[in-house]
Amino acid sequence: MGYVDRGRDGLVGDRMRGDEGANLVEYLLLVSLICVICLVAVSAFRKEVDKKFVYSASEISVAGR
Repeated sequence: MGYVDRGRDGLVGDRMRGDEGANLVEYLLLVSLICVICLVAVSAFRKEVDKKFVYSASEISVAGR
């Protein structure tokens, strides 16, 4: 059997049109966006969450006396 040039439909063309690389980039962008949203939410609610933890800690220490 000899080599047959199939042009863009050949192995190289199939790899260039593949979605595997694009899917990886899309997943990385999605994970990055989720991380950014989590960081913004934590920094936005930090004071409220801190107040809840301080209150809970004081209630636990009072109950333990």
